[in-house]
Amino acid sequence: MVGRIVKTIKIIMRSDVSAYFFGNALRSGISFVLVPVYVKLLSVQEFAHFGLLLPLYIYLQYVALLNLGDAVGRFFADEKDVSNHHSSKAIFSFQLLLAVVIILVLTILFLGIDFSVLGMTFRKVYYFVLITSLCNSLALSLYSWLRFSEKVKQYVVLGVFGSLSKLCLAILLIVRFHLGLNGILYSYLATSVTVAVISYFYILRGTFLSFDYRSMRKGLAFSAPIIPNLISAGLLGMSGRWILAYSGDIGGVAVYSLASQLAGFVSYSHSALNLTFLPRLVSEYNNNGIEGVRAYHKSSLIIYFLFSLLLSAGVVFVTIILVAFVFGLDYKRAKVLVFVLCLSQILYSLYWPFANILLTVKNTRPLMWFTSTAAVFNVAMNFLLVPLWGIWSVPLVDVASYLLVLLLSITVVNKMVGQTIPNAEDIKKAFVHLVKLGS
Repeated sequence: MVGRIVKTIKIIMRSDVSAYFFGNALRSGISFVLVPVYVKLLSVQEFAHFGLLLPLYIYLQYVALLNLGDAVGRFFADEKDVSNHHSSKAIFSFQLLLAVVIILVLTILFLGIDFSVLGMTFRKVYYFVLITSLCNSLALSLYSWLRFSEKVKQYVVLGVFGSLSKLCLAILLIVRFHLGLNGILYSYLATSVTVAVISYFYILRGTFLSFDYRSMRKGLAFSAPIIPNLISAGLLGMSGRWILAYSGDIGGVAVYSLASQLAGFVSYSHSALNLTFLPRLVSEYNNNGIEGVRAYHKSSLIIYFLFSLLLSAGVVFVTIILVAFVFGLDYKRAKVLVFVLCLSQILYSLYWPFANILLTVKNTRPLMWFTSTAAVFNVAMNFLLVPLWGIWSVPLVDVASYLLVLLLSITVVNKMVGQTIPNAEDIKKAFVHLVKLGS
């Protein structure tokens, strides 16, 4: 166990992987800076509306393109020794074509809606968010291919450029042109289109699109069961704030959205770790079967926990400072909410090593039931508790929901591949060795 953890850490610190990992961390840091900037530049009501739109924007980009990005990555990992990456390239090509078609159709519909002077009607905002989300999905698809094809330098530089551009453009549009929330939406759209164009230029230099019906079907069979999982994950992220809005507590929506975005920084740990560990997990599975997966999983589980725990501690500390000196009295409740929401993010980080096993063995159906069950529980409990306890009930329901997801995933994965939880002795040895390694 200890040897595997050390080996895994050395892999992370290897030149190309560490460049990707810490580049992703830098992007995450820039995204974290966006939150207090938006709080200072937007009114409480505008920030509440932004908080209502953000989860929709995040999850639409995966659902609308049938979540084929996961299929591209998984089949690419299987074709490491194949020069043309036939299946993954065909799925990737289909995803790009789908994105372009949907964006064109929605743009035509969007342009047919009447504009009010620089403002946006409620209906139009959601069309715009959908188009922006799809453009970002196209950018992510192209951008992720740079990672799969090991163009690490381009991947890191482009990611940091995109995050910085979004930050600078949003500030310019809000401060100089007084566009408020619309300025944020425009900055997201402009950044997504720019990243997509630059990524496509890099991909054309060494990759040619191809279409194959059989590969497309394999990709859809892999990704389709994950779509209900993403919809349910979206409900988990949206239901609390939407029910708060329905109850008329717009100020509560703003405070919860702020706390959720700050605590969401912890999720960047498992996002970065997933793209680092999943290819290794696939390699272990291809070379050593289930035994290799089980051994590798135990060490990765401890690393996911440590990263999420350290990030949570940092987020809570920074939030206390920001509330005292930046956010002001309107957001003072965020301190307590962030602490509770970080607990939910730690639970969610622990879920991902189990989900990666299902992705590795290409059995994605259980993922649908994990989050669907938790989403139904989350929505029902929020409807029951928000009228009684208001904003304080929402993060507690989130913790219970992610705990349910984790317990379901442990139960199912243990039945499939055997015992996957490190025992107490394994954990103790791992901590002692990591302390020595840190020293």
